[in-house]
Amino acid sequence: MLEDELEAILSRAYQGDKDIPGSLAHIAHLVGVDFVPGSSDSDMQDLVCLLMRHYAAPGRCRQLWDSLSDVEREVVSLHIWSKGLAPLEHVHEIAQKHGLSQRTGSSQMSSYFYYYFGSTVIWSFLRYYGSYDSPLWALAPTGRCLFQSELTGVIGEMERRYSDVAVETPLFEREARTNDFVSLVRFCNSFKVTTTKSGFLSKGWISKLIQYGGYDEYPSWTTLSPEQASRPEDYLTTYHLVILGQLAGLVSIAEGVCSPSPKAAALISQPREVLAKHIFESYLQATSYDELSILDGLRAQRGHQPSLARRNLAEELKLCPPGRLIQALEFEKHLRLARPDFARTKSRHVVSTFRKEDVRWNDFEYRLMPIILSFFGALGLLDIAWEEGADALHDRDISVSAFRMTPLGEYLLGLSDAYVSSSTNETKTGGFAVLPDFTTIVPNGPERRRHESHFGNILSKVSSTDEAAIFKIDFESMLRLFRSGGSIADLRSWLSASDKPLPKNVLRALDDWERQAGRIRIREVTVLECDDEALFEEVIRYKGLGALVREKLRPAAVVADEDSRAKIRKIIEKNKRFCQDVF
Repeated sequence: MLEDELEAILSRAYQGDKDIPGSLAHIAHLVGVDFVPGSSDSDMQDLVCLLMRHYAAPGRCRQLWDSLSDVEREVVSLHIWSKGLAPLEHVHEIAQKHGLSQRTGSSQMSSYFYYYFGSTVIWSFLRYYGSYDSPLWALAPTGRCLFQSELTGVIGEMERRYSDVAVETPLFEREARTNDFVSLVRFCNSFKVTTTKSGFLSKGWISKLIQYGGYDEYPSWTTLSPEQASRPEDYLTTYHLVILGQLAGLVSIAEGVCSPSPKAAALISQPREVLAKHIFESYLQATSYDELSILDGLRAQRGHQPSLARRNLAEELKLCPPGRLIQALEFEKHLRLARPDFARTKSRHVVSTFRKEDVRWNDFEYRLMPIILSFFGALGLLDIAWEEGADALHDRDISVSAFRMTPLGEYLLGLSDAYVSSSTNETKTGGFAVLPDFTTIVPNGPERRRHESHFGNILSKVSSTDEAAIFKIDFESMLRLFRSGGSIADLRSWLSASDKPLPKNVLRALDDWERQAGRIRIREVTVLECDDEALFEEVIRYKGLGALVREKLRPAAVVADEDSRAKIRKIIEKNKRFCQDVF
C-alpha cells in the first residue's frame, strides 16, 4: 500500500540508507504532487519535504492520529501543547509511565535527520524509545510546526492534572484582609510617612504600619522573623500592600512621602469585593511596576511588557480546580507546556546582566512565577504555603510550595458572578466559645489556627498554651477593630459561630459600642483669624474669599477647608495684606 511504502522509505532514510528505492520524481508521483528540486543539493531534504506535503493533505493527520498507540498519542499531544519545545525530561516521564526503556542504536541516525528534527518532542521520543516502523515517523517533521493547525484540531486543548497535596506549613490566608488596604490609606493620612532613598517605607515605618493594621507579616526567608528582613521586598505582606496600593491609586509616593491619593476616599468606601477587583485589575494592567526589580541578574530591554506575565498567569489559574490545594511545581510544569512564552513575546525583551547567552526559562519565567503568585496571595486571591526546599517553586528567597484559589479569587478571575466570603461559611463550624466575662476561649482543634489568627488581629490576647488560646473582648479590641477598617457587624458575624449562644451582656456591649462609634469626630481644618473684628470684616469681603469659609468660630475667626489654605493666602496677599502661618 502507498502509506506502507512511504513510511518504509522514511524509516530507511532515517537509518541512513542512501539507496532509496526510486527517484525523487517517482516518489513525488506516488504522493500526487508536482516536484520541483530545491536549491539544496541534499536529496534527503527534498525527500522529507515531499513526504511532509503528502501527510499534510486534508484528513491525513486524522488517519495517522487514529493509527497511533496511547503512548504515541501522548507524545504528539505533548509536542503540540508545547509547540515542540517541551523539555526532554517530560519525554522521559511519559516513557517511564508506560514502562518503556531506552533502546540502543541511535548512532545510526543520519546527520541530516538530526539537523532537521533538532530536539523536538517527537524526534526525542523516537530517538530514545521509538521504532523505525512506527507511523509516528510521519509526524516527526512537525518540529517545524507544518501540521500545527491540523493536529491542534484533532488533539484538542491541553489537559491539566493535579495530584492531591497535603501541606504541613500554615497557609498564608488573606481573603478576609482587604481592609488592610483601607488601613494603609488611613495610616498614611494619620502620619507623615517618609520613605528612604529607594522610594519605599523605612524599616521603622514598616513596623508601625504592621502594628497599626494588625496583620500578619511573612518574611521571604521562611527561617527568619519579619524583624530580620533586610530588603523591602522581603516583607511579603507590607511590600505587596504598598505596591498594590500605589498601582490602584490608593496611595502615592512623591518627594519622599507616602500619602493618600486624591481618589483614595472614594475607593475605600466601596464594598470589599469591588475594591479588591479594582486593585486586581490595576495590578494586571500596570506598566509602571516591574517584578524584574526583584530578580537579580536580569534587566528589561525595549519592548518588555511587565503586565503580560500577570495576565497570562491569571488565565492559567482559571484552569486550576477552585478550592483545591495545588502543588506549585505541578502548576509550573503545566504552565511551561501550555504557555512557554507567558512572560515575553520576544526572547530579547529580557536580557542577562552578567552573560551574553539568551535568558532561558529557568533564568526568568521560573523565578518570576512565585513573585506574581505572592502578589495574588497578598490580595486574597490565593491561599499560599511558603516553604523552602526541593518541593518549592522559588526565586532565591521567595518560595511557594502550594496554593489554592479562594472564593474571592474565583470572583476576581471571573469564575463566579457573585462573591460569597468563605469566612461566612467557615465560621458556622464553631471551634471557640465566648463567656459572660467577655473571655473568648479557642481550644486546640482543627479550627484553632484560623480563629486564633483572626482574633489575634482584633481581641486582646490573655494567654496561649498547647490546650487553648484565650482572648478578651474589651474597649482596646474595638479600637483595633475600627483602626483596621472593620466594623462591629463584622465581629458580631464572626462571633455568631461560637459553640454556645453569645451571652446577652456581650451582645449589649457590642450594641453600645456600635452606637457610640462615629458620634465623636476629629478632623483637620484651616482657621482664619484676625486681631480685631473690623479687620476681620474687611478680609472676609475680599473677592473670592467668602466661598471658602465654612463656619464661624468667634467674631474674628472662621473655619475653612484644609485644602483651601493656599487659595486664602493668595487672595489676602493680592489685597496687600500680610498672612502668617501659626502652628
